[in-house]
Amino acid sequence: MFAGDLAEELAAQTGVSSRVIDVTSLTPGDLIGQVQTDGADCVMLCHFEPWTRGQWKALDADRDALQRPGPVVFVLSPLSAALLSASAPNLRSFLGPLHPAGFDSSNMSQAERHRRLRELRQFYLRSDEEIVAAAEAKTLAPEPHFVEWLMLLDRGDLV
Repeated sequence: MFAGDLAEELAAQTGVSSRVIDVTSLTPGDLIGQVQTDGADCVMLCHFEPWTRGQWKALDADRDALQRPGPVVFVLSPLSAALLSASAPNLRSFLGPLHPAGFDSSNMSQAERHRRLRELRQFYLRSDEEIVAAAEAKTLAPEPHFVEWLMLLDRGDLV
């Protein structure tokens, strides 16, 4: 599990205890309650995939309740990151930059990478250059396919 491995690594590197909270079945209020328990540790929140736009909006309305002495890390899939960005603008600004991790196209053959890039170009009717330019201009929508596209182009620095 990515979040568990990351929590262990952070604890080893910083000496601060870390815990992982699976938010799958939590309400925003429950999540806040668990985050506030033992406020000095590092909390890693994961498994937001089942969350609805309404849950994100509720957490957005109470984002200040996430402030605590220890750090809070959101581990998000590209789809969850896009839903957070679209539904919870205050929380999104509170979090700061999103850093992609975990997507690794190195296990794809060159042919697979080219095929997938061709599929993305055909579906969106856009070129690689247009996607990179939009990402550099910060006008590219935070869609999971665009994140994948940039990663396939080895431009994860633009996500």
